[in-house]
Amino acid sequence: VSYYVEEINENDQKEPASHTSTAFFNTNEVAAESQNHTFGPNPPIPSFSYNHGAALHGEVDEDDGMVTIGCDSNANHFTSTEACERACGEYRQQKVCHLGHDSGSCTTLPSSAASLIMKWYYDPRLAKCHTFMYSGCAGNGNRFSSKSECEDLCRREAADVTNQGDNPCELGRDSGPCFDQLTQWYFDATTHECRKFTYGGCRGNANRFNSKDLCQKQCQPMPFHKLEQQKCLHKKFVL
Repeated sequence: VSYYVEEINENDQKEPASHTSTAFFNTNEVAAESQNHTFGPNPPIPSFSYNHGAALHGEVDEDDGMVTIGCDSNANHFTSTEACERACGEYRQQKVCHLGHDSGSCTTLPSSAASLIMKWYYDPRLAKCHTFMYSGCAGNGNRFSSKSECEDLCRREAADVTNQGDNPCELGRDSGPCFDQLTQWYFDATTHECRKFTYGGCRGNANRFNSKDLCQKQCQPMPFHKLEQQKCLHKKFVL
């Protein structure tokens, strides 16, 4: 998998990296590339985008032959390769926060300890994010570039696990971290109505239905008095 790497200055204007032309970097090379260059007092902020041209070109809908590609909109910008992978790549459909930390499979000798990269992982037993040293390749999805990135995802994921046995109709709307534009329905527990929303295509929670009718059947059961009235309409009388 490759990533389109660009850099953003303080005015949020996208500019090519000062040390290289705009290019695609292999995920295993990005970290090393960033460590080999020194910037001034206001270094540009790296931004990563998922490159569908270097990966699979979406999924084909067998019914109409259309190709559906998520993570290919103006919102396709991430602050780290890990965030990009979780939203669009290898870990797209995975809940990652319950996994143990994995330092990866790159071989690092004691003399080359400087090549290790500090990352963050979530410890579900302590419900906290901690640092670990990443070798630079392979590993798993429980790997974050910052504590805030770790806490943001894993606190929500932990809440989803806690609520798995609850009524899905009581859960809040959750579009998930991906960027597909899928029309779905959810039950709004405040207004007691089924409402339309845009689902990103991965993760989210169980309060998500393919149609308003399915949402209503699950979350808006017919009131008892209406059910009795309906029974009366179909009652057979024998003379």
